[in-house]
Amino acid sequence: MEKKNPSHGNKLSWSFLVVVLSLLFIMGLESQSVYSAQFLPFDRAGNDKTFLRFRESLLDAVKARDIDKVVSFAAQDISTSFGGEGGRKEFRDLLRQGAKQGGTPNIWIELELVLTMGGDFSEDATEFIAPYTWLYEADEDKAFETWFVVKKDVPMYDTPNTTGVVVENLDYEVVEQEGDWDPELKFVNVKLDDGRSGFISTDHLRHLLDYRAGFLKTRRGWRLKYFVAGD
Repeated sequence: MEKKNPSHGNKLSWSFLVVVLSLLFIMGLESQSVYSAQFLPFDRAGNDKTFLRFRESLLDAVKARDIDKVVSFAAQDISTSFGGEGGRKEFRDLLRQGAKQGGTPNIWIELELVLTMGGDFSEDATEFIAPYTWLYEADEDKAFETWFVVKKDVPMYDTPNTTGVVVENLDYEVVEQEGDWDPELKFVNVKLDDGRSGFISTDHLRHLLDYRAGFLKTRRGWRLKYFVAGD
């Protein structure tokens, strides 16, 4: 009589169990990420100590609202818009306008935000791009609808005010704008990947096309090459 291998059945059982557990694990991951895609903050400025010192000095000048000092950090041909001539004079005028009017948006606050929201170097390490949100690879046709939750445990309400019901608490998610945005509301109507929608305060959001900056490494050190917003 042929002897049966007692371990053969066990091997099949274990193989089946591994497959089932793997499928359950994958399904669990999908269920956790079905409504959101996180884009966590990162800052690799420390990879180049010369740039890190440059950014810290520029940030100090921005906080002091020292126009002359800030302009001295800029490249001679700095770009501040997509239609202007550029240059330090245009950059100086932009800073002066922000100082006089408080800016809409306040250019000083925007510059300070960009300098404190991380970023990364180019492959050849001769350029640094900030903030980290600008490095997100968004679909071109959805650039105007792409927003980032830039804090942890941010409530999304069912109405455009903090008295509404909290639909979900979000951590650094990428969300899609629904309809038109009314800046007067201070809330943005957004949609999650699972179809749910709600309102998030602009205090906790940043738009993909908000201000961003590019810094270039030159023979004379680092320079602010561009500071622009929009598309």
